[in-house]
Amino acid sequence: MRDAGVAASILPSADAVVRACLDAIPVSRDHITVVTDRQNMHLLDRQAMLQSRRAKNLLNAAERHLADIEDRDLAASLRDWLAIKPNLI
Repeated sequence: MRDAGVAASILPSADAVVRACLDAIPVSRDHITVVTDRQNMHLLDRQAMLQSRRAKNLLNAAERHLADIEDRDLAASLRDWLAIKPNLI
């Protein structure tokens, strides 16, 4: 919406958006399902796959706000998640 020219004053802050996205990820980074060998995906639990996909979708949304985050800890947490994003389903 920022790119479309909507006034920043009526939009939530980047910190609020990113925090909401990270809070909505259903599993911690330590317990999220990641894959390194896509050929073995059929062996994964369906629920774990859905959680991993949800995390990836939320990270896609949060990533767009990385440059505008003011909270350094929040930015670091997002970067940690983004490091594993290529291995999410």
